[in-house]
Amino acid sequence: MPREKPLFRANLDRLDAKYPDGEVLSFQQIADYLNCSVVTARRKFKYNKLIGGIAKVTVARALSEE
Repeated sequence: MPREKPLFRANLDRLDAKYPDGEVLSFQQIADYLNCSVVTARRKFKYNKLIGGIAKVTVARALSEE
């Protein structure tokens, strides 16, 4: 079983603090959080039709890898 990246939990906690409602983020919310355009957020993250957005853990994982 793979281990969490060192910054994963801190990134997830920050996302939870900023967006406490639900586990799914929109591209606009991601763009606001990362201070980038919606187009850039769409390039970086793949939309999940089943959940209607991008999971917070997916965003936290991506931020931890960089």
